[in-house]
Amino acid sequence: MYLLEFIEDAQRQIVGVFNDEQDVMEWISSVPFIHKDADDQYTLSYDELPPYYEVLYKDSVYPLTRYAFNQSEVIEVVWSEIAHMDETNGVAPGVSKVGVYYYNNEEVEAAVKAREQFKSELKAYYDDKGKAYTFGGVGSEDGEYVHVEGGPFIHIDPMTIESYESAHNIEQFLKEYQ
Repeated sequence: MYLLEFIEDAQRQIVGVFNDEQDVMEWISSVPFIHKDADDQYTLSYDELPPYYEVLYKDSVYPLTRYAFNQSEVIEVVWSEIAHMDETNGVAPGVSKVGVYYYNNEEVEAAVKAREQFKSELKAYYDDKGKAYTFGGVGSEDGEYVHVEGGPFIHIDPMTIESYESAHNIEQFLKEYQ
């Protein structure tokens, strides 16, 4: 299933759920003022929107009005695959955010465990050395990090975790990191 939305600034307006991506594309192509830009993104121009327009799709009518938006220059038209939880067995299809990175849902558990193990080993290593450190950056644009007083500044990102996992131990990782 696919969820179709309009995004304007931080506001999301749900259009509806479609069985497949082809149905989403049919709906989008039925709206004359949705355009594909140079980056292959679909957008809606506020200036082109009439006061009221009915999007006719199969047996449904979607009321689209310029009064639903805030006069932004560009309104994004986005869709994403979503799980129908009543029909899902096992891990739900799709992606989930871990820090500032997105993982396929099948990979989330392993990514979180690796991240937690890395942080735990860093903490134990620097505690043992008597070094002051700070974990920070949660919720920031650049993501989580550890800053060691008089030592490295380490971003906790997928590439760093991968380097840590390929090292034999935390000492080897830190030697290669610096």
